[in-house]
Amino acid sequence: MNQRRAMILSKVIVFVALIISLWVWPLLPADALIAIHFDMDGKVNNYASKMTGLLLMPAIMLGFSTLFCLLPVIEPRKFNLDQSRGSYLGIWFIILLFLLYIHVSILGFALEILDTPLAGLSGVISVLFFLIGAQIKRAKSNFFIGVRTPWTLSSEFSWIKTNQKTGFLFQLLEAFP
Repeated sequence: MNQRRAMILSKVIVFVALIISLWVWPLLPADALIAIHFDMDGKVNNYASKMTGLLLMPAIMLGFSTLFCLLPVIEPRKFNLDQSRGSYLGIWFIILLFLLYIHVSILGFALEILDTPLAGLSGVISVLFFLIGAQIKRAKSNFFIGVRTPWTLSSEFSWIKTNQKTGFLFQLLEAFP
């Protein structure tokens, strides 16, 4: 997939989040408070107004997509990032879909469709770690994805060994949700 198609797909995912927000808008009262922050036990500890709660996640997703569109422009190792395009785009879309899941869960909780906010989060995080681990293992040396330390950035051998092992550990974490 090239950068142009990635940008289009990214816009589609952000647009889906915005459409979901617009669909939920009339279903909530004008003075509705939407949960936007949770503690470790999943209990709500901060709320936002209806407008902020409905538009915050699509805005975060748009900002994240903009950042990922601009990163190749400032990457010093453009050739390596280009060779790692699959990993780069994979991480981009894995995170976008994770943010979409959070958005849908929060709105489901606001509409009282879900009993708990972020239902099934541990399973989704397990899948997130597994998929990101698979992407990290394949990435070439670059400044934006993978384990970036002075040692890994200065040695291709160190980069390969470190990121293969880190990717494996990420995937291993999936087995322990």
